[in-house]
Amino acid sequence: MKKIAKLLSVFLLSLCIFTFFSNPVISAEEDEEEYTELEYYYNDNKTKVKIPAKYETKDAEMRGAWVATVFNMDFKKQNGTSEAAIQGYKDQFHAVLDTLESYNINTIFFQVRPTNDAFYKSEINPWSQFLVGAGVDPGWDPLEWMVEETHKRGMEFQCWMNAFRVTQSSILGTGETAKRYSYTELVGRKKSAIATLADGNYAKLHPEAVVMGSEDCKLILNPGDLGVQQHIVDTLKEIVENYDVDGLHFDDYFYLSGGSHSETENTNFEGGETY
Repeated sequence: MKKIAKLLSVFLLSLCIFTFFSNPVISAEEDEEEYTELEYYYNDNKTKVKIPAKYETKDAEMRGAWVATVFNMDFKKQNGTSEAAIQGYKDQFHAVLDTLESYNINTIFFQVRPTNDAFYKSEINPWSQFLVGAGVDPGWDPLEWMVEETHKRGMEFQCWMNAFRVTQSSILGTGETAKRYSYTELVGRKKSAIATLADGNYAKLHPEAVVMGSEDCKLILNPGDLGVQQHIVDTLKEIVENYDVDGLHFDDYFYLSGGSHSETENTNFEGGETY
């Protein structure tokens, strides 16, 4: 009986040793080294954001191309909202993917927010003027479909956005600058330009957050306005929470050219000799 008990003890000890080495305990110190905890909280809850302590690069390289929708430079408008028009738009995107694949491109940067608008179904940004028309529902969700079609080919789809741009062109005459106009004239031009925007456009809802450059005379959302900043954050969250995109990019910000300001106003709208 003593021999059986002794053998059983040896067996249990061996089993414990085997289990220990097969499943090594990870110390708290090692776990801390694996991730770095930032002083930021995820989605406004009590969970802190963590990032890998050591970044390991992927084996594959990124080979990307930009597809511009502003001015319909690289991509034509959808010609209406019929099934044929939608299919024509899809055919156009397939042709772009075919071309990119022929050059061994594995990533597409598609411009989904050219002028404070959207190429996707949004609750806070109107449909883009470069899709069908300003504020016009195209009858489907292009972004959702484009992401799916891109992934089918083993390629990545990344969103290219312009954060603040409201108008892509000057609201004054070609080559003209703000100092040639009076305050009243500049404000009138600003109001006329904003009136052409789609309902729901942030600039139309908050014209006080729209400023203009003195030389290029384009309208942008004021980057220093807290409401504008929150709108951009909300725009980013809306995309990543609703679409399986592989990245978000702000290519350029289109800050004011020759802009000036005071603590309370955009002096670009004063014009005249006082500018």
